[in-house]
Amino acid sequence: MNPCVVAKRTTTIMTTNDASAVPELKSPPEGLDWSPEAPFRHDKKTEIPAEANGLSHFLEGQLLLGEGNFEEALKEFEAAVQANPSDGFLRFRLATLYLRKGDLKKALVEAETATSLEPKSVENHLLLAGLYSSLGENQKGLKEYNEILKLDPKNQEALLYLGALYLQLEDYARATQSLEEILKLDPNSLLGHYYLGRVRAKSKLYLAAEQSYRKALELNPKSEAVLMDLALVYELEGKTEDAIQTYQRLLQVNAQSVWARKRLGELYVGQNKLDEALSQLNSSGAFPRKASCSSMRAFSSPTSTIAGSKPSRPLRFCSQHCSRKMTVRRFMRFWLLCIGRSRIIPKRSSPWSE
Repeated sequence: MNPCVVAKRTTTIMTTNDASAVPELKSPPEGLDWSPEAPFRHDKKTEIPAEANGLSHFLEGQLLLGEGNFEEALKEFEAAVQANPSDGFLRFRLATLYLRKGDLKKALVEAETATSLEPKSVENHLLLAGLYSSLGENQKGLKEYNEILKLDPKNQEALLYLGALYLQLEDYARATQSLEEILKLDPNSLLGHYYLGRVRAKSKLYLAAEQSYRKALELNPKSEAVLMDLALVYELEGKTEDAIQTYQRLLQVNAQSVWARKRLGELYVGQNKLDEALSQLNSSGAFPRKASCSSMRAFSSPTSTIAGSKPSRPLRFCSQHCSRKMTVRRFMRFWLLCIGRSRIIPKRSSPWSE
């Protein structure tokens, strides 16, 4: 159609219609309560949706977090949840901030609400399960981890924490099942091999535990936790030389490991290598730094669990002769000799008690 004809027809229509019926848009019509935010809506103003208001606070909180202003960011996230309390993601995010702050109870409230709002969110269930476990509510934690596996049967994080929780509850069969399932999904899971080693050690399957720890060390040769547990398994198996070599390897990774030096010193005592034992025990702080004969006499009192109801003759002899004039180093060496002959069993907590 010819554009000129269209323009002519349009002009004709506009001139034939009533001009007063067309509102003047340059200024508000008379009698209308004008509001720049809400034109032509009488006295009703536009309300910002809860979702938009919550998002605004959320974005501001994210910016503050990026600037390192945690406290102000937390206030923004709290305002976001207050503006839009039915948003499960905002609740989840606020729970993670409370967790970061160390306020587990508030984190738990928000995590529970987030999970009820979004029951199919794996992230919500993982956070909630972890909080239950941290607060000692292990049965609720187990329920959440199992719920995750219903949603995602191959979720390795849930399988790992479930195995660790069963280990804590001394349900070794289920712990083994969860951890072996991880290793089927990922044969190179360091944590899978490590925790399976702990389960086997607690089950007194020391050879199997040794194999698990060795596999974990292949994946990370400098893991202090694995080296420490493997050395203890060697001790329980009676493999003293292997234990000593493993503790030495641990000290190469971390020369400040007091616990490794103490255990190494005690093993040297058992081998009657008193100078080596004294060197390690001194480094570990097992002896008083500023020692005198009187302080060493008090230190030599039997605080460890001794085989038998009474202190052994060598230990009594050591304590009785402490009053004689001798250097502290000489006394320490003499004291170690007494220990080696007294069959003292050093007190130490089980490394798999957690």
